[in-house]
Amino acid sequence: MPTLVLPAAAGFGRATYLGRMPFTDYPNYFGILLILLALAAWWRGQRSLVLCLGIVGALAILVSLGRFGPGLYPLLYDHLPYFNKFRIPSMILILVSFVLAVLAPLGVAAWAQGHFPGGRPWTLPAIMGLAGAILLLGGGAGLAENPFRDWLQDLATAGQRPTAPVMLDAAWDLHRASLIRIGLVLLATSSAFWFAARNSGFRQNGLVWILVWFVAADLLGVDRLVVHPERGLKDVVTDTSGRSRLGPAGRLSRPLVPLVERQAGSEVAALVAALGHDRVWPLGNSGGRNTWMIEGIRSLGGYHPAKLAAYEKIRSRILGQQPAGRLAGWLSGSVLAIEGALQPRELELLRSWGVLLDPQPLHTGPVMLYRNRAALPRARLLTGWRLESSLPEKDDLDSFLDGIQAGRIDVASTVTLAEPPAPLPGIAAEPLPVPVFLEDGLDEVVVQVQTPVPALLLLADMFAPGWQVEVDGAAVPLLRADLVLRAVALDQGEHTVRFHYRDLSLRRGLWISLVGLLVAAGLMVGSSFRRRKPAYERPAVHE
Repeated sequence: MPTLVLPAAAGFGRATYLGRMPFTDYPNYFGILLILLALAAWWRGQRSLVLCLGIVGALAILVSLGRFGPGLYPLLYDHLPYFNKFRIPSMILILVSFVLAVLAPLGVAAWAQGHFPGGRPWTLPAIMGLAGAILLLGGGAGLAENPFRDWLQDLATAGQRPTAPVMLDAAWDLHRASLIRIGLVLLATSSAFWFAARNSGFRQNGLVWILVWFVAADLLGVDRLVVHPERGLKDVVTDTSGRSRLGPAGRLSRPLVPLVERQAGSEVAALVAALGHDRVWPLGNSGGRNTWMIEGIRSLGGYHPAKLAAYEKIRSRILGQQPAGRLAGWLSGSVLAIEGALQPRELELLRSWGVLLDPQPLHTGPVMLYRNRAALPRARLLTGWRLESSLPEKDDLDSFLDGIQAGRIDVASTVTLAEPPAPLPGIAAEPLPVPVFLEDGLDEVVVQVQTPVPALLLLADMFAPGWQVEVDGAAVPLLRADLVLRAVALDQGEHTVRFHYRDLSLRRGLWISLVGLLVAAGLMVGSSFRRRKPAYERPAVHE
């Protein structure tokens, strides 16, 4: 809770954060300045609006406490429809940001118009100046150091987090810097309010712009550490002797090096050469890695909280303690990536799970790369098919995935469809050719197909609303294949097939936003025109 106004009250990010926040170690920072400006809105006169927004903010804070709070979050989770999709309570604090973003300008307007808290113009600047002086003394003079260290140690103990003196030192350095910065901002803001109290012109026209800069300085001081951790944060690193120590945090971003400039022996170059348009299958610590996406490499791993529920069921199987190798092969995991070399007994164990690896790696290094010979091509032609309704479990995905992994469901030669294809596939006398990728983007995939008989083109990418397909420029029905993949029925001959994504909800949202912006602009122009137009004076009537 203190991090709402003191960003480093529980440490700040990476190794120095010692709180118990799940999924994030950075503060949900609002700042004393923004909160004081929002409280001043009470004296503007629109108290019903202020009260309503205040209640919204208070309820959001109670919900954000999750199971540690007074029980509001569990109550809503169990009984409010669709609320059980909201599984990270702290994210509701975005409503508090919204409340402050609405109330703070109202508070500034109230003060500028002479509606002072308590009827006295010095009340707000005095509170700001006092708070700024206390923070400067606590940080600059070091008066808050010992209480902060004791508090942080207790917090780490409660959260079962390891601590070391060097971590407490780094956390105090961050906390002291934030105390000094916030203290200076509050003192400067207090001075601006004192000057505005004696100068009505500045109070009505210049104060708001000064406050914009002060609020920006307050918030960006926290933002720069989140976006650029290398500018002040610490992280646990390993030295040359293999021991852990505290060192500078790494960058969140780095310059992108084009693939043509990759070193021939690098891991990325080896993956690009081996994969083609298939996917890497990471295991172990590499399973949650997202950096391959930057290189344009498709992966069966990685992590994002907003993911398709169907794929999460697949992901938990292929990255689990007993990796579902047949599922990885079904989704074209043609290269396995793992830290350290695989031993013969491990290769044999993976073989029993449906993984056929070459014993010699494609690339050696911190991450070893092995060719998976059991992987199916990501785009493939098939003539064998069946309907979902013919399966014993119908469209139950868990049972379908278990059937693939157990070898009961043959996905190499037969595709399962939600509806009959048109045209119906023929009978091929010889293996069908492999489709050729022409384009392979995030929202568009184009393949060239040459099939001697009517066939089904299966693309081992996830089926989702918004995906459409064209064959030789004409729109045709997109088929749901194997419960979660995409397919299309083709006549014999040569075809260009284009899968493309068009989210109708997104398009509607963009149009609604555009209309809203036009309406807002019209209201602003109309308001300005009314202010400039001289008021109509009714002629006096003389009796």
